[in-house]
Amino acid sequence: MEITAEAVEDYMRDRLQSGRRIHTKLGLQLRGRIKPATAHQEFRILSHILNVAVKQKRLAANPCLAVEFPVSVKKSTRNPHYMSATEQARIELVAPGYVRNIVVIISELGLRYKKELLRQMAEAEGSEYLFPSPKVKGQKPYMTNLRKV
Repeated sequence: MEITAEAVEDYMRDRLQSGRRIHTKLGLQLRGRIKPATAHQEFRILSHILNVAVKQKRLAANPCLAVEFPVSVKKSTRNPHYMSATEQARIELVAPGYVRNIVVIISELGLRYKKELLRQMAEAEGSEYLFPSPKVKGQKPYMTNLRKV
């Protein structure tokens, strides 16, 4: 309840002025400026989180609704398509392991990329490929087209 529209606007303005955060062996480094689409994506995520809080009656209103994003991002953003948890569960239920991991990676958009990639590497153990072909006598020992799967 302490988050106000002014606080969100101030954060967005500061975020647009800040550098890109890069994690290196030397620690966190700031390099260059972030693109407006990056800050806008963070804004959309915050707005979505606060919408959930409103639906759960933990907040009276979403303060992001009163915020006007400081720069235009019309050409640099796409409308996201969210997959429902039940849709994802149905896909994971019938999909082979390697496809299940891809679905999780894509649907979560990298939020837990290390966990899923580590799981996929464990499933691909014994192969030099991350996504080995399920065909034993295939021409190529790795998957070449995930759309056909």
